[in-house]
Amino acid sequence: MLDSQVYVYEKQRKMVVADASERKSWSAIGVRRLMRETKVSQGAVSNAIKGKPVRRQTLSIIRQAAAKIQRELNRTS
Repeated sequence: MLDSQVYVYEKQRKMVVADASERKSWSAIGVRRLMRETKVSQGAVSNAIKGKPVRRQTLSIIRQAAAKIQRELNRTS
């Protein structure tokens, strides 16, 4: 018999949650724009913005794209 608690722990080990300040700036950018820039699914981007766990690599991709978008917005303003 498998212990489901062990499986849940193993599954959550590679997951991370973004900071509140990052999530606020990402929501200002918008889900659709982040999806276009990162080529990441809507579910992953939405979960990152909502503060739900996502994979480390996914969060890293979103952070890099958001930083690029912020630089572009600052340059044009």
